[in-house]
Amino acid sequence: MKMHWVTKIAGLLVGTALSASAMAVPLQNGDFSSGTNGFESWEGELDDGSSYLSLTSDADFGTYSNYYSASSSAATLTNKNDYYHVSLFQSFDVPTTAGTLILSFGYEWFVSNVDDFVQATLEDVSTNVFYDLATYVPGVSTSGTVNYDITSLAGKNVELYFLVEDGDFMAGDWLRVSNITITETVKVPAPPVLVLLLTGLAGLLYRTKRG
Repeated sequence: MKMHWVTKIAGLLVGTALSASAMAVPLQNGDFSSGTNGFESWEGELDDGSSYLSLTSDADFGTYSNYYSASSSAATLTNKNDYYHVSLFQSFDVPTTAGTLILSFGYEWFVSNVDDFVQATLEDVSTNVFYDLATYVPGVSTSGTVNYDITSLAGKNVELYFLVEDGDFMAGDWLRVSNITITETVKVPAPPVLVLLLTGLAGLLYRTKRG
């Protein structure tokens, strides 16, 4: 038997009452608005082929602004001739939850050759297991949005890692990431009074339509 339209409406309303979303806050400065240069709480690494240079403060990113820039809720990593490997990362603890945690961000990149490399990963630090969030593949879209379920990592320490690396000796490749958020959705019981009101409304609409 087909469900009557008023019953469907009541069901949708009850379903809405049974869920709630909130912004979880284990990740810091996901919109790159904090700090003089926009990179507070983030770390970075530059590689010239023989040694690594670590960036551990917002001021460090300002010193190497040719490689890192932040504006409009986004951060852009660009490799140059001096440093072919440019990375950005942050470690944080995934909160425990009774619901679902979704890590989201937008991305866009440009590379000059198939030998170049762009990647976004999430690492479970305790097990060294890596989860691929976005990777450059020739012929595949160079922009998009990631929505990745990290609920199974609740309570664990993880590292979110972004990288752009030159492989053809033609620098100027870049990666832009934006609006990094973690959203928590928790199912909550609907108040009994609300359920009764919605049920009564469905019955009233049904009788009205029949009459």
